[in-house]
Amino acid sequence: MNRLFVYGTLRKGSAHPMQARLAAHAEHLGAACIAGDLYDLGPYPGLFVPASQGGSVRGDLYELNAATAAAFWDELDRYEGCSASQPEPHQYRRAKAEVVLDSGERMLAFVYVLRNRPAAAALVLSGDWNRRGAAATE
Repeated sequence: MNRLFVYGTLRKGSAHPMQARLAAHAEHLGAACIAGDLYDLGPYPGLFVPASQGGSVRGDLYELNAATAAAFWDELDRYEGCSASQPEPHQYRRAKAEVVLDSGERMLAFVYVLRNRPAAAALVLSGDWNRRGAAATE
């Protein structure tokens, strides 16, 4: 499986350089949601599953190019700080989860999730990193 759900700095339209790398190695399948809680960790978000109270997180679903997927997964793991070559403990892990496209279609995809629910980070109530303004967090 070469699908990836992204919810923060890698979302379509982001100015982050790694988003440009993702766009070069993958096809955007569409906007989607995943069950979970989204936390504001400062310059980037963190997704924790399962959701505490039916939370849903907005993002984008991509299909990685099969020819370059293996090497690009390694690059993504390094970017997310959870490569086997990086020291433990890792903040994130790559996990399989069900993603629901805006069309209603359900698919399995990999997603980078937090290993632990953050104790001090603000919950992004909207579930959308792009709409995380003061009114959307507690």
